[in-house]
Amino acid sequence: MLSFHEPHSLMAEAALAAVALLVVLYRVCGGSNEWLRTHGLILVTYYSFGGLAYDELEGWALLDTTYFLTVTVTTVGYGDMCPETVEGKLFTVVYALLGLVFVFAALSPLLDALVWFKDLLLGPCTPPDPMETDDDGVLDLDDLRSRGNWGFKYVSALMGPIIVFVLGLIIGYFVLNLDTVDGVYWSMITMTTIGYGDISGSSPIEKAILCLYLPTAVAALADALGAVQTIGTAKDLVYSNFALSADKLLLGEAGGQHPNPDETLTEAEFLISVLKEKGIVDDMTVQAIRLQFAHITRHDTSTNSNKVLDDKIVFLELCSQGRILSPKQGGATKVIIEGETLEVDFVDTSVVDGGFQEWRERYWWPRVFDGKQHGQAGYARLHTEAHGALSEAAAAKGYGSKRGGGAPPARKAASPQEYGFPFYELLEDGTAGPGPAGNGGNHGNPSTPPKFPSNPRAAPGGTPGSSTRQGAGSQKKPSPGTPGSASKGPKKGQAAGGPF
Repeated sequence: MLSFHEPHSLMAEAALAAVALLVVLYRVCGGSNEWLRTHGLILVTYYSFGGLAYDELEGWALLDTTYFLTVTVTTVGYGDMCPETVEGKLFTVVYALLGLVFVFAALSPLLDALVWFKDLLLGPCTPPDPMETDDDGVLDLDDLRSRGNWGFKYVSALMGPIIVFVLGLIIGYFVLNLDTVDGVYWSMITMTTIGYGDISGSSPIEKAILCLYLPTAVAALADALGAVQTIGTAKDLVYSNFALSADKLLLGEAGGQHPNPDETLTEAEFLISVLKEKGIVDDMTVQAIRLQFAHITRHDTSTNSNKVLDDKIVFLELCSQGRILSPKQGGATKVIIEGETLEVDFVDTSVVDGGFQEWRERYWWPRVFDGKQHGQAGYARLHTEAHGALSEAAAAKGYGSKRGGGAPPARKAASPQEYGFPFYELLEDGTAGPGPAGNGGNHGNPSTPPKFPSNPRAAPGGTPGSSTRQGAGSQKKPSPGTPGSASKGPKKGQAAGGPF
């Protein structure tokens, strides 16, 4: 049963083990490709360990094991190869389950390649965006319904399986030597994972090709079925007349454990009610999203309950994550947070606004206008409003056309009067105020986090020209709905600080 001593088996297993080792080293050394770091590592580990195990348990060559594992994780199950030993059967019980749970998702690059080819074919006949307004600038419901392009959407969703089916006919004719009827039969039976097993791979070249074709075919059909269901739900939402159920929608808010006949339903609450009614989201999902939004906007320490996510909040959030640093601090240009590789922006954090204006001009505006029509003109307009005309030298460098591109033009000193928004402060994961670097996760940011002057229109009791910023040691005003707050809490069922 032991076969790794055979030269051909030893070389194949050593080669696969070397690939697995390279992927592991890529992850350990901080490689940036997310698929290689996660799914790629799972894939090579699964096939490497499986190759060694079935070589010892069943005496299979590496290609046979790879073919068997692929037929297993795709649930095609031809039945042309099966473990015969007691040990092999018991091992397969566990290993097949692991493959179904962890491995099939790792084959996503094959589906991505198919989607790319499908988009390439359908690109010339893609209809215009249905969200475009008429000449009068108005988009009503009838216009939106008439521009649904549902037929094209269904064809686009089914184009993946159609391409795979045609590819199966080609493989059946040229590789498996099947006639037309058998080719159609085998291609459909394989793609739908029925896999009777009367037609399967036998030669090494056939098995090698099927190891690529099987996951592509199965994933394409599963993706298409999901897309068709999504299109059907979207069409149902577009054509539904919710005016007929206005009373039921409002009753969902007014009734319940604390009935209130004077209850109202906002647009955001209406949207959530519809999504819940159609089974797209549930209460836990909605509450999780609200809490996520409240967490992101925690840097806005004003008493305003209707908080929004804007560029100032994003700036402070990036600071809290260590993704905005001073050039004097140096450091890597990328950081890895929760397995995701993210860019680091470098600005002068010693100015009064903590580098916000510089970050907005050097990094945010270019990202907003990148790739958009009239993007350079839009950047020039914003820059002119802030500093005057864009210099010819900066324009010649294409400043604003790409992320952080070119040296920034001369920037006048920032002053508190330039910024008219509520007092925002850098908070660390819900803590109650800023502190010096190293006090629990300031990620190397300046010891004095940026604070922005209060907006008299948003801060209670503020007067034009007054400066009511909170100092680092000042007592914070509790947000609405938080413990200790004397203000009216959020609406029932809402998260404190959330948008709804």
